[in-house]
Order: sequence, then structure tokens, then C-alpha cells
Amino acid sequence: MLEDLRLMVFPEFIQWASTPHLVFSIRKRIFRSGYTLKYKPIIASEDAWVLIGHYSSLYSVMYVIEKFKEVIMYTPQHFGVFLGRMEPFHNGHNSVIQQIIRDGLTPVIILGGANKFDDRHPLNIVERNKLIQHIYPPHQVRVLAINDYDDWDEWYNEVIKVLDFALHDNSTYTIYSHEKSEDAKSFKFQGKVYENESHNILFTSNDIPVKLLPAYHDREGDVVSATQIRANEQYARNHLDARVYKQLKNLQWWV
Repeated sequence: MLEDLRLMVFPEFIQWASTPHLVFSIRKRIFRSGYTLKYKPIIASEDAWVLIGHYSSLYSVMYVIEKFKEVIMYTPQHFGVFLGRMEPFHNGHNSVIQQIIRDGLTPVIILGGANKFDDRHPLNIVERNKLIQHIYPPHQVRVLAINDYDDWDEWYNEVIKVLDFALHDNSTYTIYSHEKSEDAKSFKFQGKVYENESHNILFTSNDIPVKLLPAYHDREGDVVSATQIRANEQYARNHLDARVYKQLKNLQWWV
């Protein structure tokens, strides 16, 4: 089937398949335009993306979409959005991503505190993103980032602006969140004062669906603490994916 696909739409650039430097990140460019493969080749579907990738490295996204409209199509996507600092990305965070995938949604992570660097924020955005990519490649989990704001209206508007920019207009999303009592705060949002509420009320009050998940607990029944992970290497080893732990160990994080 893959050979038929090549013969049908790719004859003019088969010759480029032997030039690896022309391969472009087609998923980012095409997926962000809301398109995906219409047909799934039985053998090595990656090859089809590589071939389109060679072509798109020389032409614009919209040209490629028009050129290959017989094999790619727009499909509205449904996203599960998870907000957090992830300093670093630990098993509790990973449990949310796994639930989003089980629910059949595409995970989107929004990293907070992009403008912060202190004891609570020892990793910058690039470093946090790289740790996540050791578990999930970019085409499987999208990672975005926002700054911290003292004003909740500004924070909410930034979240919506980032999502509107990164996701297609016809896509839908659900906010995923761990249900933790310590997240309850008193604050003012859109002219109303809230007492002992989590930030989830910002979304539900604007008709954005939120899915609350039970707080993730370790074997001892305690909620996993990023603070303890940053302070205690043995604790970290027990609560981090081995690939994330290895990278932080290489960075001499606990020295």
C-alpha cells in the first residue's frame, strides 16, 4: 500500500529521499494547520511523512496541503490540556498525561512560570521541555508555556491566548487537573471574589470543561511532592521516570 501511495502522489520528489538534510518537521507544520494523513499505509507509515517532509522543506505549508489534498485532510482534534510547573516532570504529572491518552485526546502541557528562575523554578522552559521529550516525543505531546501573573484575569487570558494560537480554531479541549485541597485559594476573577477555590473555577465559569482526577499518591499514600524531589535524590529516584532521573543526575542536580 505504501508503494501505491508513493506512485500515486509522490513521483516528483522520490529522488529527494536520499538527502536527509532536507527532512523537515512536517508534523509540526501540517498538524498545526489541522491536517493529518487520510490513508494509513500498512508498511512504515513514517515513510509517507518523510516524503511529504522532503517536499514541504522546499515549499509552504498551504502549498503542500493543496498539493497532497488527496492523502491529507483536515480533522478537528480534541485536546486534553494539563497546566503545571513540572519542576521537574514526575510520575504524578505523567499519570495525568496517561489519562488524557486513555480518554482518546491529544495531550497538551502548558508549563507555568516561564518568567521565573529561583529555588522553586530551578529549570528553565527549554530544560523542562527536554525532560518531557525524553518520555513523549513532540508529535505525541505538545508543550506550551506561559508566564506567571499576580492577576488571575491576566493569567487566564494568557492561557486562552496561547491555546488559541497553538490549536486549530475548530479544535476542542478539556482542562485536566489533579484534585488537591492545597490548591484552594481565595482570589478575585472577572470581578467576582472566590473563597477557597482552585484555579479550575476560572475555566468552568467560562464554560470550558474540566476533568478532575484524584490526587496521585505514592506507595506510602502520600501526594508526590516536587519540593521533595528537588531536595532529596532518593525520593526523586522513586518518583521520577528513569529517563528523567538520568538526565537530572547528569546535570548534577542533587550535588
